[in-house]
Amino acid sequence: MVVVLKERNVGSVTILECFGRQPAGERKQALNDRVQVLLVEGRARLLLDFSQVSAIYSEDISAIVRGFISTAREGGKLKLLKLSPRVRQVLDATRLFNVLEAFDDESAAIASFE
Repeated sequence: MVVVLKERNVGSVTILECFGRQPAGERKQALNDRVQVLLVEGRARLLLDFSQVSAIYSEDISAIVRGFISTAREGGKLKLLKLSPRVRQVLDATRLFNVLEAFDDESAAIASFE
């Protein structure tokens, strides 16, 4: 399961640094839970950094889709950053790239929210 290890803000964009497996001894928060908390706080410009995620599974895809829908309902955007080839392949096979934006460069991703 993808978990959120770190969170940081760049302007009005919240970047969630994700990890593909629960690291031993690390405090974790499931991706979907963290997205919901951020939306309640009024933070609806979300960038999910997947640079430390080598693979995703069905529950991760569900969390991304739920986050995308919830964020859109709040008038915001959820975008993806630094996908591994394997993650990109899975998202392409599920046709999620038809609705999700993905970036390799953090600066370009942040600029796309403006």
